[in-house]
Amino acid sequence: MMQVDTLWAYGIGAGYAIAGAGAAVPQRPSRPPWKALTRPPAMACLGLGLVFLPSGLWLLNRFPSWETMHVFPDPPPWLPTVFFITVLLCGLAGVLVTHWLLTRQRYWGACAQWLWPHLGMFYMIVNGWDGLGLRRFLAADPSSWERHKALPASFALALDWSATPVAATLATMILLGAPAMGALGIPLRAAAVRARCPGATPGLTRIYGALTISAIIPGPLFAVAAGWATARFGWWGVTASAIAAAALLAPLEPQRRLALWLVPAPLRPAPTTRPVPSPWPQRSHSRRKSQLRLPSHRPAPAGADPTGVTISPTGLTEPADQQAETNT
Repeated sequence: MMQVDTLWAYGIGAGYAIAGAGAAVPQRPSRPPWKALTRPPAMACLGLGLVFLPSGLWLLNRFPSWETMHVFPDPPPWLPTVFFITVLLCGLAGVLVTHWLLTRQRYWGACAQWLWPHLGMFYMIVNGWDGLGLRRFLAADPSSWERHKALPASFALALDWSATPVAATLATMILLGAPAMGALGIPLRAAAVRARCPGATPGLTRIYGALTISAIIPGPLFAVAAGWATARFGWWGVTASAIAAAALLAPLEPQRRLALWLVPAPLRPAPTTRPVPSPWPQRSHSRRKSQLRLPSHRPAPAGADPTGVTISPTGLTEPADQQAETNT
């Protein structure tokens, strides 16, 4: 679906940027983020151009009404071009924004760029913009959509949809396309780890497991809960859903721990140390040097003690130079 694919493309771009987190170490703070970025946008364009966009264009050509969520039963000729450009730009935006956050050590903010598009994607599928998202999704053609408008979403509608060509085509594309796009991120992750810590393992199980779980579990749960709250409480439910989404995406301690687990220590830039100012006032070095009294280097008079100290008639010790001045 076009409304879902744009959000999904942004999340895919963010995923490629997280996979290449080792390349996001700030070499020079004044350097623009796109100049330090080479592999993640290339892999994002490759994954979107070879896998994601062809499948979306195929669905738009084969099932135009379903792909547009029955907004355009007969799409205009310019719609595929707009769809192609929009999806590609969303994917690149996901890469650049996530990379920008990584270079500034905002790790949870970077991980949130992967999470929030999937929350929005499942919310669009379940609720849509008018509360009919799931009924639009389960309607394979315009005639089915006309029937589903007056029916509540149910398990029977899902069973009927699963026997349609749309379901078979979508399942095939997901089963083949998701591993293919994930495989493009493997060399990206391996290169990033080798660049930062040679000899270390890329940690593919960690990164792919965490990204997969965070994509397929919070999104449906949030979408179902938000749909129930909206249907039960109206705008109060919408407000509560927005607050819950903001709390889930907020940089709290559990989220920060998850982000540091996704971006392990070898891939994080070393913290910068700053000198701690002393609480006591310090005198300048030149002032202390001017106040320092240096010893005299004049030769001691004849008969003086070699240590530079003579015995005065009064019995007190005086330096040799002061005794010489007294005698003169």
